[in-house]
Amino acid sequence: MRGPPCARRARVLYCVRNPLPHGGPSGLDPAAIVKTLAALVRADADCAAVLNRIHERDWPELARAAAAHRAAPLLFSRLSAARALDLAPGPERVFLEREARGAGAMNALLLNEHARVVRTAAEIDAPLLALKGAHLVSSGVYRADERPMTDLDYAIRAAHAARACDALSKLGYELDAAGPGDEFTRKYAREFLLKRTVAQTPVAVELHDALIPSLALRAAFPLSADRLHDHAHADSNGFPVPCPEHALLFCILHFAVTHRFSRLIWLVDIDRMCRGFAIDWDAFEEETRQARAESAVHAALRAPRALLGTDAPDARFAVRGALPGRVIDRRAALWLAGAAPAAEISALPFALCRKPARALLRHAFPPADFIALRYGVPAVAAPAWAAARPLLLAARALRALRGKK
Repeated sequence: MRGPPCARRARVLYCVRNPLPHGGPSGLDPAAIVKTLAALVRADADCAAVLNRIHERDWPELARAAAAHRAAPLLFSRLSAARALDLAPGPERVFLEREARGAGAMNALLLNEHARVVRTAAEIDAPLLALKGAHLVSSGVYRADERPMTDLDYAIRAAHAARACDALSKLGYELDAAGPGDEFTRKYAREFLLKRTVAQTPVAVELHDALIPSLALRAAFPLSADRLHDHAHADSNGFPVPCPEHALLFCILHFAVTHRFSRLIWLVDIDRMCRGFAIDWDAFEEETRQARAESAVHAALRAPRALLGTDAPDARFAVRGALPGRVIDRRAALWLAGAAPAAEISALPFALCRKPARALLRHAFPPADFIALRYGVPAVAAPAWAAARPLLLAARALRALRGKK
């Protein structure tokens, strides 16, 4: 099936970046850049007042940071709505506009695929719940040109995963051959990556029956795809979607635990859900307790309160052992900017667990068959490999943080 008319344009506009001129030395440090971006995209932003405080030499770095945090289209939308675009220098204004148009074109392609995928899954009684961008854009939390998507993520019951993969293969999708192997995926990774090309644009679909991929952290935060499906409801198109409380809780765990406070757009997602969804905070608190996620929720609601002015009851989740609010207020911008020490950022998901030492131990020393399946080593060599795993994890974390996308 051919993609929508804008599919070819999506490839051109979204994947080819408009180069920005090199500015002089920026007067803003990485944390200050994150705070400036947050001040511009927050719902009650006085964009003109913020822009008047930005030196022209800071604009190239600010625009690049907006793209890295996937907030460039939203920044362009906010400046347009505030009639403040003329306060941005010409090259940066053009860059932000192209990012917004590219995101809109790419999202149109992905939303078209989203409709096909969800409809096909429903026909074989293997319903998919849209997560993250597809859910937020299709539900009207964002316009299609405000919130960039790079793939389609769905929660699926484990019993339906194989059937859904077969159905998607008939739509032209193929399982990613570069993955860790079918047996490991079914037993431990519990996420299926399928890809196809539409009008020369790669499209990826991820099916998750475990909402946190890390084995130890999944045990620490037991929020299953089955639970999301049990409480799902239909949207205006008749497609199943998570209830507001589960959508918010998943977004918080995705932002704080899976991705360690790494992108501003996910913090804005949390803010938009708190403002736009009818959250039943009593029900949300019950779901949070069942997922043992009080500390993660406290941190992920406290940060947008400080940076985006979000009105959410973060103090309600400040349980004993949670990160103190003053620490979150002081460090959140550094985490988002990737400017905190690598060890601190790597430790964040474990610091948010009820029992950090137990989760860290499980992460460092998983079962022997996990080692054998993940790394393709003989079972007899798995104990030695497991002993070396902490060093391998530390090296990988440092490498990932240095070259973070």
